[in-house]
Amino acid sequence: MSIRSNLKDFFQEMNTLINSNEFIEQFKTSDSAFIRKRKLEFADIIYFLLTLPQKSLSISLGEFFESMNLPFDKVSKQAFSKARQKIKSDAFKHLFSLTTDIDRFYNDIKTWRGYRVLAIDGTTIQLPNTLENKNYFGSSLNQFGGVAQARSSALYDVINDLIVDVLFENRGVGEKPQAEKLISSFFQTEGFKKHKNVIIFDRGYSSRKIYRLFEENEGYFVMRSGQKNGVLKVISQAPLGDHIIEYEWEKKISKVRVVKFTLDTGEIETIVTNIFSTDFTEEDFKELYFLRWGIETKYKEIKSTLKIENFTGDKPICVEQDFYANMLVSNICSIIKSETDEIIKEDLVEKNSKANYQTNRRLLVYRVARKIIALIESSKDWIYIYSNLIYEIQKCRSQIRHNRKYERQMTRNRRKFHKNSKPTL
Repeated sequence: MSIRSNLKDFFQEMNTLINSNEFIEQFKTSDSAFIRKRKLEFADIIYFLLTLPQKSLSISLGEFFESMNLPFDKVSKQAFSKARQKIKSDAFKHLFSLTTDIDRFYNDIKTWRGYRVLAIDGTTIQLPNTLENKNYFGSSLNQFGGVAQARSSALYDVINDLIVDVLFENRGVGEKPQAEKLISSFFQTEGFKKHKNVIIFDRGYSSRKIYRLFEENEGYFVMRSGQKNGVLKVISQAPLGDHIIEYEWEKKISKVRVVKFTLDTGEIETIVTNIFSTDFTEEDFKELYFLRWGIETKYKEIKSTLKIENFTGDKPICVEQDFYANMLVSNICSIIKSETDEIIKEDLVEKNSKANYQTNRRLLVYRVARKIIALIESSKDWIYIYSNLIYEIQKCRSQIRHNRKYERQMTRNRRKFHKNSKPTL
């Protein structure tokens, strides 16, 4: 089946699920919630939050109801804020999980030399700075007393542009423990069992425990290691070149491959992996590790384009709802982008174009957020709505410029508004 057919089935399943009594019973916060017909139903709240509202709550609600030919002031922002707290944030987490199985949407996935390439990295998410959020999620201390923040880590398919799993927890939870959770969970999935996978890590994740997780589950990793690695000195002290290094931990001998080389800048780079095949050279590992940059651009998209830190509520439950709604929409956009990118590619071949282009991500997010309710609710007109959406999106393109390099800026730019970062929603 095509991506289009798979997406249609997904949206139909999603619509049936959201409106089912079983789903409502499972994810409402109390037995007395949503037992009567009210102005704001369970499904209405879900649909509204999936539009990723960025304006003031009153304006966003008004536009939402006007789009359904209902009065602009049908529901007050106070009534909405109270009603949304009757839905567990796990409802959005469950809907997001429906998008994480890559084989559900693609007949053939993109790989690198036969490997499905994933990356794990973490970030902090700034939250509404309330005492409740500080107590629930933690905070980063500063001269003014601290700012409420949560820590998030994601397992991301860098080639197929899909968030496979994500954690959203207290800031006090470290990136390593979150990575261990993501790895252990991934090893139990059908996606791990069906495909040959390799997970890429930046510096800071090196540990005997993570190495052992991969060894025991026959998974593959590629990890950048710092020169001053306090976990395994035998790695940091290894000479330049390609070496197999053994170490002992918990009365068991393990081994890793260490590839150490000099960068153009003169810095020493160290790559640690458990891919021992001699078919993979130093250049191959450089190319493979470079693919990790995809997770950095994904975080930029989530924070800059989706504006994930512009939450629609102050309560922890509202923050979690918004977070997983963003993750869900991000994956839907990625799947749609794979189709529009293919259309663009075919068009460029036909025109014999020398330049490469891809879908403009900002327009993609904007149009999907505006059409997501129609995609979920429509059945008879779904193909017409989706085809028009695809046509609109593929017309707006961004040029791909390969091998661009810039020096890293170590100073902060205090501008709040940037010419290349205009609001999307």
